[in-house]
Parts: sequence; structure tokens; C-alpha cells
Amino acid sequence: CKIFISGQKIISSSNDKTVRIWDIKSGQQLHIFKEYFHRFRIAEFSPDKQLIASGSTDKTIKFWDIKSKKEIKILIGHSAGILSVQFSSDNKIIASSSVDKTIYLWNINKIRHLHYVNDIKYFPDGQTIVSCSEYQENKYKN
Repeated sequence: CKIFISGQKIISSSNDKTVRIWDIKSGQQLHIFKEYFHRFRIAEFSPDKQLIASGSTDKTIKFWDIKSKKEIKILIGHSAGILSVQFSSDNKIIASSSVDKTIYLWNINKIRHLHYVNDIKYFPDGQTIVSCSEYQENKYKN
């Protein structure tokens, strides 16, 4: 079970193959998204509060439109179940991690895989991380 709190709502994902939206004040369940074959491991609101991204044991990331209550996108790329998902603050990229020991970055608007990370290493200063993929090398400094 995972819980994510945003404003007046909570999302829960569960082994019962559901993602649920709850109202914090009333405690009422506002909606339930069901998966019929696999359990959800994680769910998160997008920064603009329009979408929910969920990661599942079926190796997919699913996007749910909060207003229509419908599944609108599925991302496929990992070779094992999804452990976490995180939206970028500008709502354009989502990062995912998996049991397959990879991190993927996805362009939400183009619904295509940007690149995955083959390796990550800290520099001796402990403040800088370098990552590499088949497409590019990235350097991040804290």
C-alpha cells in the first residue's frame, strides 16, 4: 500500500488491484480505479492535479484523467514491475523506477520513451552524480 497526499485529496494504491481517491476532510472515497489482473504499487498526482500516474506489477505506468475518471495513457518499457513514479514540476516528464534496476524518463506529451539510465555513480565529492544511457550522459550537482 502507498499513500500520496495532495491538497484536500489522498491517493492510495493497494494489493487489491485498486487506486483510490479520498477526500481528507470527509474521509469519503471519491473514486476507485481498478486493475483487473495486476496490483498497483504506487500512484501519484500530477503537479497540475489533472492526472494520476500509477505503477503496476504488470510493468506498465498508467495515466488516469481525474475529471473523466478514465485511463488515458499506458507507458510500456520496463522489464519488471514498477516501484515508483514521479512527475517533474513542469508536468512534462515522468520518472519511473523498476524492479529491473532501471530508471526511465518519459515525455508525457509525446508518449514516447526518452531514455533509460544504464549506470549512476557519485563523484568523490559526494555532491555530484553522473549517469549514462545509450543516448546521452547527464551530470547532476546537488
